Amino acid sequence: DDDDQDEFKEGKVPMSPALFWKVCMWLLQWGTIEGIFGALFIALTWNLVCRGNNTAKIRFSHLTWTTFNAMKVNFKHTKTQQHGEAKRQKRAVFSNPFEYYINIPFLLGLYLACSFSDKQSQGRKLFPGFSKSQSEHANVILKRVLKEHEQAVLSMDYDTLDDIYSHSCRKGASSQLASLPGGPPSAALCLR
Repeated sequence: DDDDQDEFKEGKVPMSPALFWKVCMWLLQWGTIEGIFGALFIALTWNLVCRGNNTAKIRFSHLTWTTFNAMKVNFKHTKTQQHGEAKRQKRAVFSNPFEYYINIPFLLGLYLACSFSDKQSQGRKLFPGFSKSQSEHANVILKRVLKEHEQAVLSMDYDTLDDIYSHSCRKGASSQLASLPGGPPSAALCLR
């Protein structure tokens, strides 16, 4: 769809793991609801290896805790496999108690404690509002934090801040996965 095409054009450069960690830490250092929103949005986009538009579409009913240390996200949209059958996208997000600034349960708890005054229910969106506007909001927050720390970002071998968007998280996460021993096969990453 058009939203995915727009976002694909924006994220020209993969985000490195080091920049991902720094961005989430910088956002939490703001001490604001916007910073918490941004950190959770970026961390979910990275961990789910998905477009920001898809992160914005997550509903409470998509989230389940089926194991001790993993939250499963069952995306509503389906992806047609090469064989022709449609398959729901289920992904696991694991806790990281050693780096609180990228720990999804911690960030989710902060977000829910600070951002919701209404009752949460299964059908409601985790990020209320239109998915495109929430994705754009996350990009605005990301750009602002990158601009605040421009010299630190440029010292990480980035030529410019203009090519880094939320889609850079997806590209960076898939690049990191491809480099890990025992990670997904390269053919699977290419098909994604």
